Amino acid sequence: MFATVYPHHRQPLPRWPFSISINSLLSVYTLVLKTAIGVILTSCIGQLQWTWYSETRPLTDMLRFDNATRGAAGALDLIWRQRFRRPLTVLGCVIMVLALVVDPFVQQLVQPADCSVEVRGDTAAATLPRTNVFYDSDSLSDSNYRIISKELETALYNAIFSPGQSPPYQCSTGNCTFFDTYSTIGLCYSCQDTSEDVIIKITCSAPDTTNASQHPKSATDCPVFSGFSMESNFSAGQRLKLGTKMKLDMNGVFDNPIALADADSYGYDRPFGFFFGFLAGATINSGGRIDWTTSDNFTCDSQKRERSWGCQGYGAATCSLNPCVNIYNATISAGILEEHLVASSSDTAWGTIYDIQGLPVYNALIDTQCSAQIQTLLNQNSSVESRWLPYDLNVTDPYDAGDDIGLPPQSDFTSLLDNGCLYLTSHFITKSLPDYFTGMVRGLASMGPAASQTMATNLMLTTDFQGPELIRNIYNWGHTDFERVQSIFSNISDSLTTYIRTHGRQQLAGSTNLSKDAQGKMYHNATCLQVRWPWISFPASLTALATIFFLVVVEATGRRGTSVWKASPLAWVLRADGLGNEQISSSSTRTCEGMEERSKQIAVHLFDEGPDGPRIRMADLKDPNLEVPH
Repeated sequence: MFATVYPHHRQPLPRWPFSISINSLLSVYTLVLKTAIGVILTSCIGQLQWTWYSETRPLTDMLRFDNATRGAAGALDLIWRQRFRRPLTVLGCVIMVLALVVDPFVQQLVQPADCSVEVRGDTAAATLPRTNVFYDSDSLSDSNYRIISKELETALYNAIFSPGQSPPYQCSTGNCTFFDTYSTIGLCYSCQDTSEDVIIKITCSAPDTTNASQHPKSATDCPVFSGFSMESNFSAGQRLKLGTKMKLDMNGVFDNPIALADADSYGYDRPFGFFFGFLAGATINSGGRIDWTTSDNFTCDSQKRERSWGCQGYGAATCSLNPCVNIYNATISAGILEEHLVASSSDTAWGTIYDIQGLPVYNALIDTQCSAQIQTLLNQNSSVESRWLPYDLNVTDPYDAGDDIGLPPQSDFTSLLDNGCLYLTSHFITKSLPDYFTGMVRGLASMGPAASQTMATNLMLTTDFQGPELIRNIYNWGHTDFERVQSIFSNISDSLTTYIRTHGRQQLAGSTNLSKDAQGKMYHNATCLQVRWPWISFPASLTALATIFFLVVVEATGRRGTSVWKASPLAWVLRADGLGNEQISSSSTRTCEGMEERSKQIAVHLFDEGPDGPRIRMADLKDPNLEVPH
């Protein structure tokens, strides 16, 4: 039974000849098991009756032993009659009863279950795009490094206006697994909520200087006929400074109140690295916890909610984007891809490869835990304490690059590429993309002026959110928060990483394929056999118990020297003393085989004579006076 189900555990249902099912085969095994146990119990219980009759017992006990060998009902009756005076006999009877319930346990042993089965063969292709080298040939550099390909520009816009795009994959069944990790160049992001760095300044202005020194907390604190302004300023580092200013003139009309400020950025000494600042400035509604766009009250009922931009009335954030190397494994289930990030170079700085003219060609990064020899790194006087190391190279010897992109055919460089340890991004694109992106998202977004609202009654900011469409979308038309800014950069990271992975360069300087797809295993849905191993414990235990019972009976019979007559009824006829049986008994009938041979020489006849009813007459066939009917 175990040998049959074990090879098929969690495997598709077996297809056997004649449509034989696993349950049918288990039923046959159960029948064989019960038959084998029945034979053992019949022989052993029958043999134990002779131990029972080693003392004077009533003849009726012979009938009870005989019934016990025939089934559970007789076994229960014998248990009751003997009152556990013979534990070994009781054990045999208990096994006889338990054997009745083997069938349901065996049938519960297996059940069908949904599973995935690996698809093998040439058509079983499961791939995901990845690359070690990113060079966009349509994105070139001019004096301002601001030329990017139309396709890359489209990917950038889509990232802002829609959720991030997952990389395309090949998995025809919709169920694939990529157990082995794979690496690729990507774009990483990070965002921080820097609201605590916002400086808010509130002032009143008046026609004369008597009220100019007021320091109000809100517009209602300003003198009558005076103006009111609220400034929000935020800076990050030495180069990024953002500010908003809301003004209310003496007639109570807003003068272009800017509630949300420009997204500014600047490049820094990391390829692809660009840094953004976002400021949602304070308004006259900030203290009242009122939505900037709808005048609805915010519910600020938790510590996390209290720190939200809507509850505190203003907010600021800084975000960065930079190239990185990500290491994943992945699963595709029901057509949905889930990539799991295993490791990442994050914001590790990259090195630079310069051509013979001293111009930067590529930015490079090495993974020290790949299969390339660490000696290559040591030759460059690099430390191997960190997994990610910048790779710097100056090309000094002229060579014919042919159609390649100014890369040297040096042995260590080629070795790093071939072993998948070196990652390259074009220096052109790493300069043009940040500058282009910075110009695209720099700008102002504000709420339009509200008409004729006095300082005393004004609780609403405005209804019209103004500014470039790109900036308005980033700020979600005024309904913004740190989570919104973070989600935008997550979309940008996902979409541009997908673009990089699908536009990797195949060959460099005669190296092997640098953008070879990650390979996985394809599975299809099937019905498999699920073995529920606990259910096999009962038939296994019953088999073991019956075996032990048999061995103990054999040992007890040999130790006592009891004849092995088992349940043979011939012993009652051929080995009985008294009642006139001496004439058919002999020394040759001491064993079952001897009794069987002797019984062949004895004739039995049932006749009805006299008032006592039917009688059985036995006589030796050698008796010349015996008449045997034909």
